Amino acid sequence: FHQYGYSIDDPANAGTAAVTGAGTIATATDQIIGIDVSTLDDDTLTFTVYLTDSAGNQGADATDTVSKDTIAPTLTTVSIVSDNADTSLAKAGDTVTVSFTSSEALNGLPTVTIDGNAADAVNGLGGNNYTATRVMQAGDSEAAVVFTIDFTDLAGNPGVQVPATTDASSVTFDETPPVGYSVTYDQAAINAANQNA
Repeated sequence: FHQYGYSIDDPANAGTAAVTGAGTIATATDQIIGIDVSTLDDDTLTFTVYLTDSAGNQGADATDTVSKDTIAPTLTTVSIVSDNADTSLAKAGDTVTVSFTSSEALNGLPTVTIDGNAADAVNGLGGNNYTATRVMQAGDSEAAVVFTIDFTDLAGNPGVQVPATTDASSVTFDETPPVGYSVTYDQAAINAANQNA
């Protein structure tokens, strides 16, 4: 059996007291579990441990580091547009694009739905910027196009699902062609005298 002592600290903040502890281990594969580091700031934490044998000889410090991040990511900007001539409208075959920026690096690509369907593509553009696109289909809801964005940061903290833009942008899907109109000639016949009228 050996005695151990440990210290966990966030060296960047000298004002935060280290988390310390001690105990006994019986084998080389014993683990120290249940350590509460909630009092330490989000930062790179340094874990230092040493062993002391039965004769009182203390071994050298062994150290490791881990990043602590308890803050959930957010989306700082979110917008939606269509590739229709009027970017606030879409018809079947038009592509709707949701663009957004996260507050920090994310774990993989976000999960995005557009009009209740999985986005056709989600792309990371670098610098925490992303786009999600979907080609609108016949039978989609004729209304403002809804979307959801789910995302998680590198530490595994999930962000709150985002279903709205930050700039009041919107796209309305319309697949109904105009009806209720007709056309008639205002001439009984077209001749040399009125063909330019």
